[in-house]
Amino acid sequence: MLRQLSTGEAFATGAVLYAYIPASEREETPRVTIDIRIGDLQTSAFVDTGGIYLICPPEVAAALNFDPVEALQSEQVLLRGEIVQGALYRVPLTLLASEGNTITIEATAFVPNPATTRSNFPCILGMYLCLERLRFAIDPLKEVFYFGEAA
Repeated sequence: MLRQLSTGEAFATGAVLYAYIPASEREETPRVTIDIRIGDLQTSAFVDTGGIYLICPPEVAAALNFDPVEALQSEQVLLRGEIVQGALYRVPLTLLASEGNTITIEATAFVPNPATTRSNFPCILGMYLCLERLRFAIDPLKEVFYFGEAA
């Protein structure tokens, strides 16, 4: 059942079961991970409410044919304990609903420069300029991620 505000307005218009798994083979801590679509590419990403941007690994950016000429700007961010150089892009980000409605928002994606980083990054849904464009909630008992349009 999708959630509503006390006014009767829909809080969430879509929901999806999430996986509670480590983000990579090198980690043990589980993360809330959902299936998403960036442009036409379906992948998974973990939710990081303390993070910034949609972190888009270089191999995902290559599959989406991101053109460095179309980057909004170069950026340097602290990402998972490492200062990383990269570029920002505007991308359509789709959260895929298993109940209710799938939703697409415009997100800012950070693509690390593979020549300047030693780490492999998974896709990460950060709060700043990504998740802040949605209403969302997590039900840990049912392992459901609820989402809807921000008012």
